[in-house]
Amino acid sequence: MGKELTKEDRIIELLEMLSSQNMQKKMDNFFQFCAYVDDLENKIAAMQTEIEQMKQGRTGKPKESRFVRMKAGIQAEMEQLLEMLQPMKVQVKEIKDGILAKVTDITNEAKAKGKAVLHRMSEFVGIKDKLQSLQENVQTAQAKAEHTIDKLEVFGKGMRQANRKIANTVRILFDRETVDYRKKEKKISKTQIALKPLQGISFLLKDMDQTLYSAIQKVEGLQVEPKIEQKQKPKENTGRVQGDANRMPMVSEQEVQYGADLFEQYQKKQTESKKVEKAECKSRQPKEKDYKR
Repeated sequence: MGKELTKEDRIIELLEMLSSQNMQKKMDNFFQFCAYVDDLENKIAAMQTEIEQMKQGRTGKPKESRFVRMKAGIQAEMEQLLEMLQPMKVQVKEIKDGILAKVTDITNEAKAKGKAVLHRMSEFVGIKDKLQSLQENVQTAQAKAEHTIDKLEVFGKGMRQANRKIANTVRILFDRETVDYRKKEKKISKTQIALKPLQGISFLLKDMDQTLYSAIQKVEGLQVEPKIEQKQKPKENTGRVQGDANRMPMVSEQEVQYGADLFEQYQKKQTESKKVEKAECKSRQPKEKDYKR
């Protein structure tokens, strides 16, 4: 497992640049996005460790044959899940590498052309497809784990009932009193104990799915929203860009180029717009005085 994104010097440098430009919302979204990606890597590592420990701790053979079969089934499912985790691990690494490459590109351009280039943060939305692809793989693995748990629980219950029926049949044969096993039902069965490692993997996969959902929400928060800005413009009316309020097009418009040049054009238009509005305001003042008279 590589270095966490939130501890990378390049990431910290970009966060400081965003903070210096009062882009607090984008800074928060980007930091939390990086933290979620780190969490994905940690969860995969935890699942791999869990499976390896289960394999190493498999010593001795249970007395009951049904548990031999059940543990063999769990072992086989865990091996398959371990194989499914490997491509997920590769996907997370590709996402991390993509983030670091984009961060390096943005910070280098920001140093050369000025902080205005920070509005290229919208380009991180391109990572969304990779996150969604990873999420599909996680959901597939989680569904498989849940199906296996349900299947083995039914198997354990059926075998338990069969063994009890056989035991009572033998008692009847020897004129013994049958046993009502419902009164002796244990709170935690051996089946539940045997399934705990698999249930732990299922929980981590479900948690990983939620983490991916949150990561996608955060990366979407980095995109530009011109429609919101147009509604806010009459109120704010300043040459300074705050948060997501700017007139830059959406990332989905691929023909548009992002960078310092575009932001400089935006600032220039805002300045000219202020001058025009001030001139119109002055031209209206005499008329308002005459009307009052």
